[in-house]
Amino acid sequence: MIKKEIHPDTIIIRDKGDSIKIDEVRELIRTTNLTHQSKYRVVLIENIERMPIEAQNSFLKTLEEPTDGTIFIMTTSQIDSVLLTIQSRVRHYNFSTIDDKVLTEFLVGKFGERPETEEVVNIAQGRPGLAISLMENPQNLNNQKNLYHRIENFLKKNDLAQKFLFIDEIEKNEEEIELFLDAFARYLRKLLFEYTHIPEHPLKSRFSLRDIVNMFDVLEKTRYFIKRNINKKLALENLLIQTEK
Repeated sequence: MIKKEIHPDTIIIRDKGDSIKIDEVRELIRTTNLTHQSKYRVVLIENIERMPIEAQNSFLKTLEEPTDGTIFIMTTSQIDSVLLTIQSRVRHYNFSTIDDKVLTEFLVGKFGERPETEEVVNIAQGRPGLAISLMENPQNLNNQKNLYHRIENFLKKNDLAQKFLFIDEIEKNEEEIELFLDAFARYLRKLLFEYTHIPEHPLKSRFSLRDIVNMFDVLEKTRYFIKRNINKKLALENLLIQTEK
């Protein structure tokens, strides 16, 4: 029943790309105050930073004084977006990314020797969940590769109109935006490595090492602005302007 997500005492609030509404939090509070049938009631909230401040404040009292036998498990990759009052009332367990060698061995053990394994490990950047998803779904891997090549083309030539058209395609899809920012960050990391190891890198005629570092900084600011619901299109346009020379 838990695996099928129909267990009455297991409540899962999944991350579907939207913020967690105050009404959802109120319903959660109401449910946790009801009598549970099992020894424990478990509440799992994926990426609690999606909960706006008003909703976090509403949730705080339940977290401070939970009904007997209620266990809350919350995940976040942006701890700074979670109220300090919530942070101080929970136990923290930190998970780091996985070493490429360990991830490769895991994927080979699970899927066997496959030609795309090395590329998947490079895309996943130490995240086993993403790696498994890419191995299981070739279309997701193709989408990632296409996105990567598109970013490469953005850096090779000036074409602001095409770049802005691309933003129009993704600006209303939070998942697409996150995939784009992840792919962009991977490409910039690759460039930083290549700039220090390949003296005649073709992009050096367009961007200095300082330009790449500054671009990385703008990318992280773009991610910050988007998470705080500041104009997505404007933030993304400002990022791609940095690729013009």
